[in-house]
Amino acid sequence: MEQDNLLKERHTKLLEEERRILKEIHEAAESFDRNSEITQQARTILDHLDELFLIVVVGEVKSGKSYFINSLVGKRICPEGPIPVTDRINILHYGSEERERIIEDFVVERTFPLDVLRNLSIVDTPGTNSIIRRHQEITERFIPRADLILFVTCIDRPFTETEHRFLSYISRQWRKKIVVILTKVDTRTPEEISLVKEYIAKNVREKLGIDPLIFPVSARDGLDAREKQGGTDAALFESSNMGEVERYTRETLSDTEKLKLKLASPVDSGLAVIDSLDKLLNDRGRLLEADFKTLDLLDAQVSQSCKELNERCYKYITDIYDLLREFERRGMNFLEEKIALKSANLIRDAEKFKQLFEKEVVADLKESVEDVMNSGVDWLMRENIAMYEKSVKFLTERVETGKYKDDVVGGGGQSPFEYNRERIFNAIKDGYKRHINEFDVKGECNRVVDSSYRGLLGFLGMEIGAVGLGVLAASIFSAVWLDVTGILFAGAVALTGFFILPAKKRQAIKEFRTKVEALITQFKKTLSGEFGKEIDAVLDNIRSIYNPFLTFYKAETEKIKERNEKLSGCKTGLLALKSEIEALSEPGLKKEE
Repeated sequence: MEQDNLLKERHTKLLEEERRILKEIHEAAESFDRNSEITQQARTILDHLDELFLIVVVGEVKSGKSYFINSLVGKRICPEGPIPVTDRINILHYGSEERERIIEDFVVERTFPLDVLRNLSIVDTPGTNSIIRRHQEITERFIPRADLILFVTCIDRPFTETEHRFLSYISRQWRKKIVVILTKVDTRTPEEISLVKEYIAKNVREKLGIDPLIFPVSARDGLDAREKQGGTDAALFESSNMGEVERYTRETLSDTEKLKLKLASPVDSGLAVIDSLDKLLNDRGRLLEADFKTLDLLDAQVSQSCKELNERCYKYITDIYDLLREFERRGMNFLEEKIALKSANLIRDAEKFKQLFEKEVVADLKESVEDVMNSGVDWLMRENIAMYEKSVKFLTERVETGKYKDDVVGGGGQSPFEYNRERIFNAIKDGYKRHINEFDVKGECNRVVDSSYRGLLGFLGMEIGAVGLGVLAASIFSAVWLDVTGILFAGAVALTGFFILPAKKRQAIKEFRTKVEALITQFKKTLSGEFGKEIDAVLDNIRSIYNPFLTFYKAETEKIKERNEKLSGCKTGLLALKSEIEALSEPGLKKEE
């Protein structure tokens, strides 16, 4: 009695700890996706804690499951026949009278006044290779709840490929205790039965890594023995080997051993859920990292493209530099030739001097420079559009939204993670396309050219309205020719010309060269600055489009870290519980005979 109380006390303590950890696992699964299959399974495991001991009977169509269950309970409660007759999941419970209640499509709850069902429930399932796919899906939903799996296979076709796959699902995915029931052995010799047992045991060990308990039975003989008038035919019942199965289910699984299985089953199922969630976390983590690397690679490519654009735009700056140097050469030749005594009349007429300067020196400088600038800016705008288009193409090829959901554990529909990820990447692509569609090349060209002139005019201290290199060139020379004419003709040209003109010529040429040099320097600075600003703006725009993903990446990565820590704690707790549950079978805690 003292040991019974101790066992009960430990059972209560272990059960409450199981409940606490499984609740955390369910909450973790819900945080991934409230409606996913794995979340439903976690909920089912939690709900099953307070249910009776549950035996789930599985196997292929016509493997003899219904005969076996009828023989086990001692009454024909499951339909039998030469063709498949079980087209629904039947949950068999104890009840004061026979009743049937439909729970959902293909699932029926039935009660019977049978003593064998007082302390356990049995689930009879359609064949695992049933032509109705929904059968197997529902059958698999009961596996996480099962405390014991009775896997029925027929001696005529033992351990088929479909049975192998289903057993793999049960043992590897859910780590369930499996007992193999080999049926229809009354059709074979003892030697043949022994060979089949060895075949099954060998394959299960090699393919699944477990050492199964195998019961060869003749369920038909066992049921016939129980239905004999005047009581059970003991000899026939024993020869059917159903007596050994009955002793296992009623005696071996009584008290401590049954309690151990009842406590261990939710632990194993919980560990299986954690494994599934770990896989989901790892898949998401790898996907996020791949996405991040994709965007990081895109950012590097765009940055490199911008760097190359900055280098290539110097072609147009060089072209303008050459035009201004040619202007400088013409100006110096003009001054050298015109500031001379032979040109006294020209020097004396300031307006005429200016007009000739504009005609011979300035000429079409303004138009030539603007042509180069417009070509350069037009090239830059089109390169910007190409950069956006390449970005869209790169993302479309590298980021596969929609693919991941096929790999989600317990998937079926789109999880919030998948939805958010796909939404963000669609927004990125839409953002790129919107920028491309809204690009006004001509308008952008005019804006950049106007901005360049404004910067240059501001440097020269001129009015914004005075746009045009003709005006700029004339302004450069105005101080020179006014100085020459103002000083040179204050006195008599004939008396002082020989001494004044050479000095004034040198001064005029020097000042002209200095001002042209300043013009060239500032023009290069202004134009390269405008090109640089436009290129930087494109880079900033591209980055701003995919910045929402970086926010998503950081948030999801942090969630993964937190969930990993939580699941790790749950796994440690369940493994500790598993050790304590195994200790329940120690001799010191076993019920005395």
